[in-house]
Amino acid sequence: MKPILYKADETQFTTMGIGSLSDAISCYVEENLDGTRELTMVYPTTGQNYSEIQPFRIIYAIHDDKGFKEPYEIYKISRPMNGKVTVNAWHVYYRLARMTCRPFSGGNLPAALGAFAAASMTQNPFTFTTTRTTAVPYSIDVPMPMRSVMGGVQGSLLDVYSGEWDFHLFDCKFENRLGRDTGYKITYGKNLLSAKKVSDASNTWTGIVPYWKDQDGNSTFYDGVIWSAYAQTFPTQQVIPLDATSDFEDEPTQEQLLTWGERYVANHAQPSVPESFDVDFVALWQTDEYRDAKSPDRLALGDTISVYYEELDIDVTARIVGTKYDVLAERFTTMKIGRVRSSAAKTIKETIQQATDHLSPKTWVNSRLTESTNLISGGLGGYVVMNLDADGHPQEIIVMDTPDKETAVNCIRINKNGIGFSQTGYNGTFNSAWTIDGHFDATFITAGILNASLMRAGTISSADGSTWWDLEHNQFYLAAQGGTIQGSDIETENTTAGVRGDVADILQHFQINDDASLQIVTSNGMSITLSQGTVTVTDSASNSTIITGTEVTAGVLNATDSIYIGNHKLLARSNGTNTTVVYVGD
Repeated sequence: MKPILYKADETQFTTMGIGSLSDAISCYVEENLDGTRELTMVYPTTGQNYSEIQPFRIIYAIHDDKGFKEPYEIYKISRPMNGKVTVNAWHVYYRLARMTCRPFSGGNLPAALGAFAAASMTQNPFTFTTTRTTAVPYSIDVPMPMRSVMGGVQGSLLDVYSGEWDFHLFDCKFENRLGRDTGYKITYGKNLLSAKKVSDASNTWTGIVPYWKDQDGNSTFYDGVIWSAYAQTFPTQQVIPLDATSDFEDEPTQEQLLTWGERYVANHAQPSVPESFDVDFVALWQTDEYRDAKSPDRLALGDTISVYYEELDIDVTARIVGTKYDVLAERFTTMKIGRVRSSAAKTIKETIQQATDHLSPKTWVNSRLTESTNLISGGLGGYVVMNLDADGHPQEIIVMDTPDKETAVNCIRINKNGIGFSQTGYNGTFNSAWTIDGHFDATFITAGILNASLMRAGTISSADGSTWWDLEHNQFYLAAQGGTIQGSDIETENTTAGVRGDVADILQHFQINDDASLQIVTSNGMSITLSQGTVTVTDSASNSTIITGTEVTAGVLNATDSIYIGNHKLLARSNGTNTTVVYVGD
C-alpha cells in the first residue's frame, strides 16, 4: 500500500486527502507494547506531493498484516543534499503529550476514564474506553500532560490499574492485555530466517526504599530495605529509592510505607534478568505455498507465539512485544519476542493552543453514528460468498476480505443461527454476534435510547464519569446541580450514598417525610430536620431542641422565650421603633 498524506486536522480518513505518497522509497512502522508507534519514510524531492510534506500533517499507512491503517503525525523532516528526505512521524495519540488535563477523579476505572476525557483543557478528539470494571478510585490533584496520566510515570493509570493501551485512529482502549494466544510456531528450517537472543539487566532491582515528601520540604522514608522474593537469584544487591508521595496526602507512618512497598514489590519484582528475542521470519500466509492454508495465522502486536531454535537455546512461548512493518511490501520484517519493558513517556515540547470542546452524550452518539456510517460507506472491495450445503442449497452468506473463507481475516457470517463478526478468520472468535435465541454480544454498544425491563451491569457511568453506579460492589455517586426526589417515605440505613471520606461513618440514616422535610440522624444521636424555611436540631438523648456551633448566621433569628449565650440570658424589648437587648442574668 502507498501511504496517503492528509492535513493536520483530518479525523475521518475516508477520502484521498492531499494525495498519495506514491514515490516513497521506503516506509516502515515500528510498534512496541510500551506505547511506541512510529513511522519512518524516505522520499525523493522529485516525488509526487513532496512539497506538501510538512510538520503536523498526517501520513495514513497500513501497520500490520490484518490490513488496518493508522494516522501518523509528521514531527521531523531531514533534508540531506542527495535528493532524498527522511520523514519521521508518530501516531496521532502522541498529541496527548501536548495536551493538558485539569485535576479529576473517578470512583472506578470506567469513571476515571470518563472524567479523564472531560478534564482536557483543550479541544479533545480522543476517546478513552475499557471493558474492565476495576472498582479502584483514581485521582490527580494538579494539571498534567494527558499522555503522562495514561502511563510512563508513577501514579499513572497504567501504574494504578495495570494493563495495556491499544490505539486505533483517535480511540484509546485500556485493556488487561493486547493480542491473543495464537498457537503459531516459528521454527528453524520452516519459517525462521534469523534470531537474536538479548538479555538486558539495565533495569533490574532486588529491593526498594519507599519515601514521601511534600511541597513544603517535609519528607520521610522507610528506614530499611524491602527485598524482592527473588533477591537471592541475583549475584549482587540492587536497591532503588521509590517515590510514594502520590499515594499519601499526609505523611505516612513506617507501617504504611512498609505496606505500600511490599505491595509494589509483589506486583513488580523480576524473577530473573529479562530476555527478549529479535526474530525475522517468513509470513507463511503470504507465500504461494500456504496462501490457501486453512488457518490465516496473521500475527499482530501482543499475540503469543512459540519460537524454537536449538543453536541459540531458544525454546520459548512468549508474546510479540515489538514489530517492524514494511508498509510498501506489506509484510513484517522483524518481530521482537519477550517481556514487556516499561519506559517513561517521551517528552514532547511543542504545545497546542485550542479551545475546549466537550461533547454531550447526545453529540457523542451522533459522532459515533457518523463514524460508523463513514466506515461502512467507505468500505470498498471485499467479497460476498454464498456457502452451500452438501445438496447444493444455500445455508450461509459470508462477507470477507478474501474470496476464500479459509484465508479470510475480517469476516461476517449470516446463517440460521444468527450473525457473527470476526477479525480473526472464518471460525472466529466472534467479538460481536447476534444469535437466533435473542442474545446480542458486543464489546461496545452505542444507542440514542435504550429501553430494558431488566439491565444487568457492572458499572453504569455518565459520559464524563461524574455520576456512576457500581452494581457489583453496591456503591454509587451522584453529582448533580439540582434535582428532586419524590416519594412519601424514602429511607436507607447506614447509607454511604453520595458520601465520601469519613462522612459515611457519621451518618446513621436519612429520610424524606410526607411533608417534604428532610431528616438526617447522625450516629451520636443528633437529629437535623430541614423543612421549608426552618432548620431544627434535636438531641434525641435529652429530647431537647438545640443549636450547637461556634457561629450561627441568620437573616431573622426567632426565639419562643429567650436566648442564652453561655449561661447568660438575654431578652429583647421593643417600643415599636427601636429594639433593645437586655442582659437579665444567669
